[in-house]
Amino acid sequence: MIEPVFEPTFIHDSYACRVGKGTHAAVDRYTEFCRRVLRLGGEGYVLKCDLRKFFPSLDHEILLDILARKIGCRRTLDLLRLIVESSNPQEP
Repeated sequence: MIEPVFEPTFIHDSYACRVGKGTHAAVDRYTEFCRRVLRLGGEGYVLKCDLRKFFPSLDHEILLDILARKIGCRRTLDLLRLIVESSNPQEP
């Protein structure tokens, strides 16, 4: 229900938790980029990172306001609010 609303806003090279994406697609894309760099004789760099405790650090009211502007279904918003508020507020 919310995927069609948000999917068009994601960048192409975001692979986690998306239909038709995932680890194998990410590896294929990485391989494609590596081959392109090698073919052009360039030097390539890779950054692999993960932001620790990112979700709990978000301002939940701002997030819920953004969701409310994009999602019209009250029941869906109530469910999303439960999910957002289920994170541990003691974790930054």
